Amino acid sequence: MMGPERRERDGEAAAARASEATADATGRQEDGAETGALLTRLELTDLLPDEAGEVVLFNDSHLPSIVLRSDRPVIARGRVGAHRTAAGIDVSGYSYVKFEHGPVLYHPPELELLIETGR
Repeated sequence: MMGPERRERDGEAAAARASEATADATGRQEDGAETGALLTRLELTDLLPDEAGEVVLFNDSHLPSIVLRSDRPVIARGRVGAHRTAAGIDVSGYSYVKFEHGPVLYHPPELELLIETGR
């Protein structure tokens, strides 16, 4: 049987997880409180597309989300059917984001891609 102190600690841990889940890309909750969550950030200009203008992100670290900064607006998003990149990578079933005058970025669907646009 679980004592009241254990239930309280478990409840606090669940509340902390819920708080982190509602944090936006700035590491702040919707109410403005700091969460302390560390987010991985990438710049679109740092990613090197293949000869067809395609970039594939892998998620070997099992990150829940990545913030991608771009000065180019997103013009399309979706899920890929059967497709192999010019580099020979099978991205079937991946999610994609296409940027105006820029690359098409493929990523595993379980990876949330948070895009910050504008300069």
